[in-house]
Amino acid sequence: SGNGTGNMDRLGGSGGAVYATASTAALHNATVANNIANTGPAIYTEVVSTFQLANSIIADNLGSRSFPSEIYGGLSSSGHNLIKLYQSTYNGSSDTGNATDIIGQDPLLGPLSDNGSVTPTHALLPGSPAIDTGDPTGCKVGASLISQDQRSQPRTLDGDNNGAVRCDVGAYEYAFAPGFIISPVRCLVTTELGGSAALQVRLNSAPTSPVTLPLSSSDATEGTVSPTQLLFDAGNWSSW
Repeated sequence: SGNGTGNMDRLGGSGGAVYATASTAALHNATVANNIANTGPAIYTEVVSTFQLANSIIADNLGSRSFPSEIYGGLSSSGHNLIKLYQSTYNGSSDTGNATDIIGQDPLLGPLSDNGSVTPTHALLPGSPAIDTGDPTGCKVGASLISQDQRSQPRTLDGDNNGAVRCDVGAYEYAFAPGFIISPVRCLVTTELGGSAALQVRLNSAPTSPVTLPLSSSDATEGTVSPTQLLFDAGNWSSW
């Protein structure tokens, strides 16, 4: 995360995160985000190469207007990937050839942070489409199951609390905790000229008793919130 090629004020170079020259290369259970390059800001593969991608997130990598796709070159999808912006180098299609891939959705990644490991990670935020949508047979490298995520935390977990344990897409395994989900989580803009913006809130699990969620502004001179509280119960907890 956070790599770039060329002048960061002017896009240049290829392969912001990965530049593959071998005949075959692969990423399994990885998260590649927030990299910059003119061509292939996440992954660039040379003509003789084919890149294998499995159970991985590719998102928020910035390419040029001419080559916006986050991946450039040969791609062999082993399935259960989430790619926010993909366009085939060869035919312009957004189809990776694997029906289990999720294309064009925001994975809702947290910033690169210390989430409890030696290396920083991008956490999956509540409501992420990467939660419990990975390989249903388990997180694997090849045919071998892995039991930990990048943070050495256990995987696989029931991240969406539906009673079924399933691998998450990417390097981070989300652990469910009772709470609430907000949509959208970013790009919410208002003005000081009377403009307004709307967000939606719901609980992520059924409450055992009514829940009151107070809402307020940290600076009422800049903006106000209406209503000032939300009420949830067993009948409306999952409604936006």
